[in-house]
Amino acid sequence: MFVSWCFAQAGCSQLIAASTAKGFAGVEVFEAWAKKNKLVIPTVQVQAGDIVLFDFAKAGKPVHVGIAIGPINPNTHLLDTIEGNTAGDNMGSQSNGDVVTLKHRALTTVRTVVRPNWSK
Repeated sequence: MFVSWCFAQAGCSQLIAASTAKGFAGVEVFEAWAKKNKLVIPTVQVQAGDIVLFDFAKAGKPVHVGIAIGPINPNTHLLDTIEGNTAGDNMGSQSNGDVVTLKHRALTTVRTVVRPNWSK
């Protein structure tokens, strides 16, 4: 819900209206919608404003989502995101916590990158 809330605050809910006019709650539903609408891009092309879906356990499905704040860091090879409903580093559930925070995620945790159609 955090990503949907962010887009709503920016007046851009229509760009991610996978479940309702206000956005999405389930990341699996959002991923299917993004694929259907041809909004998925290669991870290496990620840039600020893209939506990043994570599969921390490599279970074959997305379990968490965040907003990229830039491209992949060329020095650390990590992706910086802003995420809600997560936990601090190395503590608590990364996909079901109670904080909003800056995260530095390994690319191996990224399942899907979605680029909203900003021209809408």
